[in-house]
Amino acid sequence: MGNLFLGFPVARSKIADMIRGSASPIEHHARHESGGDDEIDISGLNPKAHHSTHESGGSDVVAHAAHSPQGHKASHENGGADEINLAGLEGAGGGVPFADFLLNQIPESLDGYDTNLVNGGTVTLGPGYVQLLTTGTAGSSAAIWKNPNWINPPLTWDNNFRFLCALSWKTFSSNLGLLYLGIGKPEMNDRCIGFLFEDGDLFGVASKPGTLTKVLMGSWFSGAYQTQGKLEFRHTGLSRVDFYMDGNLIDSIVGSQYLPNDITYANYVMGAYVDNLSENNQLQLRIGMFKVHQAA
Repeated sequence: MGNLFLGFPVARSKIADMIRGSASPIEHHARHESGGDDEIDISGLNPKAHHSTHESGGSDVVAHAAHSPQGHKASHENGGADEINLAGLEGAGGGVPFADFLLNQIPESLDGYDTNLVNGGTVTLGPGYVQLLTTGTAGSSAAIWKNPNWINPPLTWDNNFRFLCALSWKTFSSNLGLLYLGIGKPEMNDRCIGFLFEDGDLFGVASKPGTLTKVLMGSWFSGAYQTQGKLEFRHTGLSRVDFYMDGNLIDSIVGSQYLPNDITYANYVMGAYVDNLSENNQLQLRIGMFKVHQAA
């Protein structure tokens, strides 16, 4: 009986010879080749070229003609076999059309905003709001505005748009001073639509060069005062603007002669301004959220 040596049976007599170097090494694969003592007989085996069975004329041919490539996106577009219906989707169809301008922000950074600070006025970020604050020094003011440089569709006073904000405002010693919030130039010397808190009264305002129109929305006492709420206006291009407080319609300005037109300062989609008007009164405005939507 042979021993296992180098992984296969070897006669005992050969082991000693191989160790002494008198026997040539056995090559395992040669035993299975032609003429070897353990030759492999492959007669009768029919090698298959597997891939050829699936090619044209093969026994298991794959038919491509019935599976022409589809332009997938085209099937979902207008008139396609699987057209997508956008009706009722927020952001398209029944929501905000793609061609509209929409800005909805809770301030988390001052990047992208411009400011103007006078006599110690400050603009800072708090937890979930941006704050405008004057000092008690006469003539102190702070302004902030956002211009997104939006060009398509152009921002214009001729279109319908809506402005909504959540805010709080505070006067520290008296009701004297001025706060403005809305669309347009914050300093109120040109085209704008928004809200004006002036010497204890809250107004809805619309301005065009040489004309400032105000409607009274509420009045407060003459001492220190603080409140919060939601202010909103809805503008119908060159026709009217309706002013809301906490969801309730308060008053309107009607007539194109009172409303701004063309595109000047319409790209100031959020402008805010506080000024103590040379009084030694400190004013604070905090804006927690604002939303601007202009229809195309």
